[in-house]
Amino acid sequence: MYSTDQIGERNKTYEIDKNFPDYISIGDDSGGGLILIPKQDSKKFYFSGSGNPFIDDAETFESIEKLTMALINNV
Repeated sequence: MYSTDQIGERNKTYEIDKNFPDYISIGDDSGGGLILIPKQDSKKFYFSGSGNPFIDDAETFESIEKLTMALINNV
């Protein structure tokens, strides 16, 4: 998870506004995967490879806890 002062810089670096205009990246897995939330409705969390330009291909999670557990279990 990014600290609040890193969110803007990381979203700019990964061109989130261009690639996922309706989403904000709030973290990554240090391996190319991005954690995204919708700008309007943050009830779901998405995990997508940084080279994947399609949110429909991202894994969807109902909570940050479930996403975190999936990342831990895949290591």
